This record gives sequence, structure tokens and C-alpha cells, in this order.
Amino acid sequence: LFFGMIAGSLLPIFGIFWAELIQCLDNWEKSRPICIYLTIFAPVSFVVIYLGRGSWCFLAENMTKNIWAQLYGTLLTKHIGWFDAKENSAGQLTSILATEVQTLNGVSTESLGVAMEAGMGMIVGVALGIYFCWPVALIAIGLCPLLMMSAMINAKV
Repeated sequence: LFFGMIAGSLLPIFGIFWAELIQCLDNWEKSRPICIYLTIFAPVSFVVIYLGRGSWCFLAENMTKNIWAQLYGTLLTKHIGWFDAKENSAGQLTSILATEVQTLNGVSTESLGVAMEAGMGMIVGVALGIYFCWPVALIAIGLCPLLMMSAMINAKV
């Protein structure tokens, strides 16, 4: 969770370095420290993103294992006559154990991690925007609902 929040804030911070580098492209001496910062920033961001994604995968695997064990334990406590129904056959139950738990895993952990990284990136980006140029940041904040609605429409299509 912590590394996911840091990973979401890396891109706005990365933008600061690029903006500084673009401003001093004509002067090599001024751009040298920024290039060194970017060189240090790249492996640090790799490690943070790797740990963030790894922690979400670890969380997903533990959740899948626990849900699967609870579902299997519930099946073992059913009355023997419950398995005679066609919708409760061994093939159907095996299919449910194999697919539904993985679907729940993908919906809960993968989308939650991406949403948290995007939200943290937006918060840090707006904060940096307010710090550097507050009129432009206010326009960006005003456009955020429009961007969110277009993302929801895009997700449904």
C-alpha cells in the first residue's frame, strides 16, 4: 500500500526534473546535475514500482488462497443430498472454484492498485501545480470531473 502511493507520486515528480532539463538545454553545465538526478531517480523508481506491484500481487495471492479455502470448506460441510442437484455437480463446483475466485482476485486487487496509483498521482500533481502555477492548477482541478467522466465512459465501452 505504501509503495503503491509512492509509485503513484513518481510521475509528477519526474515531470519536475524534465521541466528543469528543458529549461536549461542550451547550457550543459546547468543541465548536468539534472541529468545525474534523473539517472539516480530511474533505478529508485524501478525499485519502488517493483515493490508496489509485488505487494499487490502478494495481497492478491493471499486473498485468493483464503477465499478458495473458505469456499472449499463450505462445500465440505454441505449435506450429501445437496450435491445431487444438477447445478451442484462436481464439474460445476470445480469450475466455480477455478474461475470465480480468480475473477474476484483480478477485480479487487488489480483495479484497486491502479486506482490508488492514479489517485495519488493526481493529488501530487495538483499539489505541485498549485505550488508552481496556481492559475493553471485551478483550471486543471476544474477539468478533473470531465476527465473522470470520460474515463468512466471509456471503461464502459
